[in-house]
Amino acid sequence: MRPSPFSLIKLSTKIAGLIVHPAPLPALHTLYHRTLSSLTLLPPSYIYRTGTEASTKHRLNVLETIMLKHGAQEEFEREMGVREVEELVKMAEGELGLVGKVLEWKAWEPLQVQPPPGQWAQTKLGE
Repeated sequence: MRPSPFSLIKLSTKIAGLIVHPAPLPALHTLYHRTLSSLTLLPPSYIYRTGTEASTKHRLNVLETIMLKHGAQEEFEREMGVREVEELVKMAEGELGLVGKVLEWKAWEPLQVQPPPGQWAQTKLGE
């Protein structure tokens, strides 16, 4: 017996405040490409750029590998270790916004005012 088309519609993410996205996989594809494009505006050796590029390329590669399969959304959720793909959409939107902020802040440039001695020193537990 074939399931009713209405039973295939996802009604809730079951996560408070996180609404169902009408097309999450294509949205992620676009967001990942936009993020990678924006990252090229940062210095190539900047640690934020290299780390974010690596994780975004990994997610994009997994997405493109399974995107055309039946049940791709559930497989992608499983592969990425999330309950709902909408979580990844929210994270990708946040990452894209952060890239813009990092570019605006020029966070890779040296500090204009040096921090007081010991400000960045790590402390050991129990001290």
